[in-house]
Amino acid sequence: MQALDIRSTQRLQQSTHIHFMLIFVLITELLLMRHWLRKRVLLPWRALMNQADTISLTDFTPRVAINGRDEMAQLASALNQMASALAQSYGTLEKRVLEKTASLAQKHDELRFLFAASQRLQSNAPLSERINAVLKQLCRVTPLIAPSLSHYPQSSSVAVGNQQQHYWQLRPGKPEQGYLNARLPASHHLTCDQQQLIVTLCEMIANTQTAASQQDYRQQVALMEERSAIARELHDSIAQSLSCLKIQLGCIQMQPCLKQPDTVALLAQMREELNRSWRQLRELLTTFRVQLSQPGLLPALAETCTEFSTRLGYPPQLDWQAASVGFTPSQSLHLTNIVREALNNVVRHASATAVHIVVSYHNHQVKLSVQDNGRGFIADSVAREHFGLAIMHGRAQALNGHFRLHTTPGRGTRIEVCFPLTIQDDNDHDSRNTLTD
Repeated sequence: MQALDIRSTQRLQQSTHIHFMLIFVLITELLLMRHWLRKRVLLPWRALMNQADTISLTDFTPRVAINGRDEMAQLASALNQMASALAQSYGTLEKRVLEKTASLAQKHDELRFLFAASQRLQSNAPLSERINAVLKQLCRVTPLIAPSLSHYPQSSSVAVGNQQQHYWQLRPGKPEQGYLNARLPASHHLTCDQQQLIVTLCEMIANTQTAASQQDYRQQVALMEERSAIARELHDSIAQSLSCLKIQLGCIQMQPCLKQPDTVALLAQMREELNRSWRQLRELLTTFRVQLSQPGLLPALAETCTEFSTRLGYPPQLDWQAASVGFTPSQSLHLTNIVREALNNVVRHASATAVHIVVSYHNHQVKLSVQDNGRGFIADSVAREHFGLAIMHGRAQALNGHFRLHTTPGRGTRIEVCFPLTIQDDNDHDSRNTLTD
């Protein structure tokens, strides 16, 4: 019995040791399993959840680094790729939004500029001031430098430093309206919207110039009608009185009792003064009756040449070398009257067989010349007493120009008028003063 108890005790102890060993092994396995699950499942899962939360806050920079080929590693790789794609897409969208915002802001500034330019161009200030103010504002919404207007385009091949010259027609297809010239830095370029802005502004300036020219022309027509009425009144009053005086003086000279030399000389002097007054009055009446049937200097000169063809017996030759120059109505009227006065002198004094009229433009200077092949005269002996020369000289001064007379006895006469011309020439001189000089 004692031996049996001893074996039972030994077996029980062995069983207990085995149980403890099994429990230890199980606990160790559980600890290892817990460590493995924490490392391979819990921590990666938390990292993935943190990345998902960060992505939900539009932060695509964090990345999850999980090594291996299990599901968590594949999920982390997919999430990283998705974050990269979202970051790229979000960056692209953000860039496009910024570009669109900047574009809308630029268009807003351009619309505000066009609205302000339209209001300024329609103001009552002188045209040159209005255009200069608009061109100054143009530099603030575009990279253009020193924009200006001119009758001719400045060559686009000319570069000043690192600036390239550009030009635009104020009205496409009508070079006589002028050009907008400006310089552009080589490091800048004009966008399509800025190009369209410049084209629109050119059209606005051209319309403003056309409207100002039409208004000036209407004023000129109204004043010329008024002058025609004055001319009719002068003809019906002073002209008839001078005619009556000429008839009465002729009757006095026919009296036989007035044949003394002194009396005859006095009467001849009276008739000469009366004839001179009559000629001057006729010149004034002719000047007052000059009208521009249509805008433009060329049609006015063509009509003048046609009118004087009958009186001269041959058509004057007109050489027009200012095709792209736009003259104001005041300038057209002054030049037309100068040509008429010159042709009147040819009819009365020159005995010429040919007359050549040239209008040219070069280096911002307009030149008018009227030349005949008549008998000429000595300038010093006639210029002081010739009323027509004084009229032409006064009209040249009204154009801020110069009048020159070239004549030699037996070799004809040439008159020249030169004056500066700018495209922004405005109604700086009152039209009424221009017409009543």
